Amino acid sequence: MMSNDHLPKKDSDFNNWFKNLCQYVTLKTSGATPEWTHIPQAEVTLLNNAYSAWYTVYVIVLKPHIPADTLAKDEARDDAEGVIRPFIGQWLMWKQVSDVEREEMGIHNTPPRRGHTAKSPCAWEGIAGHSGKRTTEKAAGGSGGKP
Repeated sequence: MMSNDHLPKKDSDFNNWFKNLCQYVTLKTSGATPEWTHIPQAEVTLLNNAYSAWYTVYVIVLKPHIPADTLAKDEARDDAEGVIRPFIGQWLMWKQVSDVEREEMGIHNTPPRRGHTAKSPCAWEGIAGHSGKRTTEKAAGGSGGKP
């Protein structure tokens, strides 16, 4: 797993992480204090459906199985990651979600990557050194201090 990647590499770890993420998001969007009202219920349903699809195929490979089952599991994981990554970027990096909550979901609190443009308010905005905007001369079209 890359240091800035939230998703565990090992399938069993991924399964546990994904299940925790879904349970946490479902709880926080169902009235737990403080409730996350910024996430549409349809998006939570999409996340939970992705977990169900993943888990249905994942449990098959926990016992003796054929190679096609492994392929189906790998495809289901790719599909799940295709839902998870945008969900995290769009809904869990908002200011309404605290750093502590992200850590509890297993989402590392790292500053935005260079060149990253968030669609939602940057969770790091206001933290010293993390305005969410590059302020170097290079960002403004200059040389960035290099000749």
